Amino acid sequence: YLTFNSRDALKEALQLDGVVVRDRKMHVDVASPDQIERISEKKCVPAEMEGPFVAFVNKLSTTLSEEDVRKAFTTKHLPAEALLTVKIAQKEGSPITFGFLTFDSKLSLEESLQLNGKMLGGRRILITIAAPPKAKQPPVDKDTPSSSAVASSTPQPLPPKGA
Repeated sequence: YLTFNSRDALKEALQLDGVVVRDRKMHVDVASPDQIERISEKKCVPAEMEGPFVAFVNKLSTTLSEEDVRKAFTTKHLPAEALLTVKIAQKEGSPITFGFLTFDSKLSLEESLQLNGKMLGGRRILITIAAPPKAKQPPVDKDTPSSSAVASSTPQPLPPKGA
């Protein structure tokens, strides 16, 4: 998403809708207030959020190691010790790799979101706050009066707002 300083600059950008750049058709349109709100929400860690503080990183290159990702997330404002764990996975049959990064604090998680859209391993990465792990219901045993929920160990990406 881009922000323009004038209506003339916006009108000029809208003229680029449908132009092909590097063999890809570009889509340019005006964002709705709802889209802008969703983008803003993904850049801020909710005040009421409690640990674990996990970021979901999508569009990672398959050539990246966990150490490569760890180095990329070590910045002036995000020291190496703030990143507690890096877990990388790949969707079966897909060239897209994703990861879950666990941070030591809300502040570190929020700082990691600043890297959203940056190039890493030749790809522009997408970073959002991961949803807390979903509770899984164990199979119901007819002989047991009640069952307790068991938490999944893998966080999930947050669904889009309104979904």
